[in-house]
Amino acid sequence: MCGGEPEWPSHLVTTLHRLRSKPVNQFTTEDLRIVIGQELSLEVLMPVAIEVLEKDPFADGDFFRGDLLLNVLRNVSWLVERPSLMGRIAAIVQLVVKLEFMDEDCGDKNEVTEIREIVEAFVSEHLDERAK
Repeated sequence: MCGGEPEWPSHLVTTLHRLRSKPVNQFTTEDLRIVIGQELSLEVLMPVAIEVLEKDPFADGDFFRGDLLLNVLRNVSWLVERPSLMGRIAAIVQLVVKLEFMDEDCGDKNEVTEIREIVEAFVSEHLDERAK
């Protein structure tokens, strides 16, 4: 699959293939969510995603409010090895916690619960540790 059409014609594979040639400065929130969700090009895309989240912690792609944050936090083990990015995402998470995260009435309850659980786990594992 070097440069030609993808051999596996699923929506995800064709989307990732298309995004390979798209300039990063033209990526949408959804593009970032998809590629980060597949743990690809994190070195380039995580700083871009964090910039988006610094402007709007609940930035969303095509699924639900906060879906970009969810995919970024799913890569916390990658972030831990990059202290400057970890500090920036920690500040975003602290803001999210102060804002009491999300209204229960917005989005699917399962999505809100999943994001809340990941944020709480991040806080207990990474932010509470800093306070000690």
